[in-house]
Amino acid sequence: MPKLSVIVPVFNTEQYLDTCVKSLLNQNQKDIEIILVNDGSTDNSPSICDSYHRADSRVYVIHQKNSGVSAARNAGIDVAKGDWITFVDSDDWVDPTMANVSQSCSDDIDIHAFGFYKEYVNKSVPYRLCTDDITFLPCDVKKNYLHNSALRFGVYSLSCGKIYRRTFLLEKDIRFPPEVPIGEDQIFLLYAFYHANKVRLDNELFYHYRMVASSAVNKWNPARPQQFAIQLQKYDEFVDMYFTGTENVHMKSTKRINMLMDLAHHYHDADMPIRDKVKQMRKHMHEEEYKTAVNTTPIDLIPRKRRLQIQLLRRSHVCIWFCLFSFTIWLKSCVIKTRLDAVSIAQK
Repeated sequence: MPKLSVIVPVFNTEQYLDTCVKSLLNQNQKDIEIILVNDGSTDNSPSICDSYHRADSRVYVIHQKNSGVSAARNAGIDVAKGDWITFVDSDDWVDPTMANVSQSCSDDIDIHAFGFYKEYVNKSVPYRLCTDDITFLPCDVKKNYLHNSALRFGVYSLSCGKIYRRTFLLEKDIRFPPEVPIGEDQIFLLYAFYHANKVRLDNELFYHYRMVASSAVNKWNPARPQQFAIQLQKYDEFVDMYFTGTENVHMKSTKRINMLMDLAHHYHDADMPIRDKVKQMRKHMHEEEYKTAVNTTPIDLIPRKRRLQIQLLRRSHVCIWFCLFSFTIWLKSCVIKTRLDAVSIAQK
């Protein structure tokens, strides 16, 4: 039985797939299995998967009709045999020591999470989960994550960059929701965090998350508001299952404020006149669930950096708010670029 099962959903990523699989085959820890789930690719990805299967017995390939990334990951979970499971997207890659993490977890740990790099063209931005070498999330911090998926750890709401005890996922029946078109990782992590006995954070950076401009997350999609609505529905199902009273209400309202910001970010990236972007955001602000969340959420539950924005929305200054929001995004990108340029110059 392998120590670690690596599940890789594959869909039309022939230009990146070799880099991904080679990084897994080159792990220092050899006691792993690599499960490539071809999700109905129409490029050369299926044959690349098969060639790796023929070349190395640790590579197992599943071919299925296109059903989405959630169904692909679930298919991998169903056949995995390792003590631990991790997920790697087929356009990403990992460091050679990533699999060693599976050797260092005690029996009471169900999730071990580690940092990652966001990989831009010629630039890498590190994201660490903690300041100490190792940190364990106590119950109150885990609960805060459930309240607000924008916790320092929760900002990286990716199923990747973590390893999960396989028996834990099976016993708690934790799966990805195929009906959720975007944000499926967040729903998966809510259930995983809620049921985990202990979560361990590692300061090491093992995962490399490739920032692809054409990916589903970064690409403008006019159906995104409807997709967010489905995600909200699944989030509410989770909250109603495990939380009641004021806690239930506050979790839902803070989630809607986060979602409103996600919508604004999405419209910010859209190729349309700013007046049309503001018009769309005004439309969302008139939707009862967003309007109620903005106007009734206690201000101390809102992150400090967003309080001015919420105050503007409460006064119906949608245009001013959106312009401020867009300026903040632009300014942040300029700061990051300046810092990265400075690092590049220093390294030359």
